[in-house]
Amino acid sequence: MRRVLVLAEVAEDLEAARDFCEGIAPAFGMHFIESLLADIGSLSVSHGILTSHFGCHRKPPTYFPFGIYYVETETETTIVGLLDLRREPGWSRKEISHAGK
Repeated sequence: MRRVLVLAEVAEDLEAARDFCEGIAPAFGMHFIESLLADIGSLSVSHGILTSHFGCHRKPPTYFPFGIYYVETETETTIVGLLDLRREPGWSRKEISHAGK
């Protein structure tokens, strides 16, 4: 299995999204985190087969409108962005371009 790394900025984005979801309904934030972590974990097996957007691969999560953006080396997959897919595409491109550097 491949090693999957999550950048600190992405972990902060996950926490902020969790807090937002908790404001909607109790325990919804935990459901959000568990679902996204399962999707991120699946990249240890399914890495590299997904489409490329803005110079990174993008995995659409199973239940939420976010894109999990990642880059690969020979030995590991690094999550460089977790972006809300409902936002304007130009914003997403700018965020991913910034994260990949």
